[in-house]
Amino acid sequence: MMWKAWVECAVIGVSFAVLLALVPGEHVTALRLALVIGLCTVCAAHGVARAVLRGAFVVQAVLWVAVLFTPVVPRLVAVLTLREVPVQADAIVVLAAGVHCGPGVLGSSSLDRLLRGVALWRAGFAPVLTVSNPSFAFGPASCPRVGDVERAWLREMFGEAGPRVLTLAEVTTTQDEAARAAALARARGWRTVLLVTSPSHSARAALLFRAAMRRAGLGTRVVSVPSAESAFDVEGRTVHDRVLGLRVVLYEALSRVKARVSGG
Repeated sequence: MMWKAWVECAVIGVSFAVLLALVPGEHVTALRLALVIGLCTVCAAHGVARAVLRGAFVVQAVLWVAVLFTPVVPRLVAVLTLREVPVQADAIVVLAAGVHCGPGVLGSSSLDRLLRGVALWRAGFAPVLTVSNPSFAFGPASCPRVGDVERAWLREMFGEAGPRVLTLAEVTTTQDEAARAAALARARGWRTVLLVTSPSHSARAALLFRAAMRRAGLGTRVVSVPSAESAFDVEGRTVHDRVLGLRVVLYEALSRVKARVSGG
């Protein structure tokens, strides 16, 4: 009966929407999730499309079994992580993450990164800290920008005794941050920078920053010194940790696909 095919495809669409909803960021909206469900439901009218959808559902089921019952997620997070020994540097580059628009406070990843940057500054590794102000390409214009919130946090914590802070302005992607940092490195003669971001973002970020330095004709050394990860246990000791770890793995995978498609 045709109605059973419609229901089947709609249920599969809901399952894909749930998986997509795990991806962090402003890209995943309710409208886009509804579109995914709608497109999957339409597949019920076409035998070949329905068969492909069923195959994709089986793949998704296998993914969930792997996530829930095996150590695949913590191993993937480890692959995505580049952790190097900090050295004396000219600047500490703290990459942007999220901010909670309502209360105007830093998200957990942003705070983890800033705390790591501050710890490196207090240990005397570099006198300068950079923060990033994302453009308003994603999220409402009324939302405070993460770099401004980080500056306010540093002023509240240290007053005039805090680190010198520079801003990487109007960035949308990690590649934008890398380009802005390379421009600062050229202008200020930086020879070494410490790069601070979340563990799962660190390997990709280091590649982008090193490439940006080379494109700028600089020999600036980029040392990856990732922050802690307070959102979940990177060792994946519980099912909850593994599901949260899947979020960052999906985000990094989609970011790499986007970069390849755009030629970045």
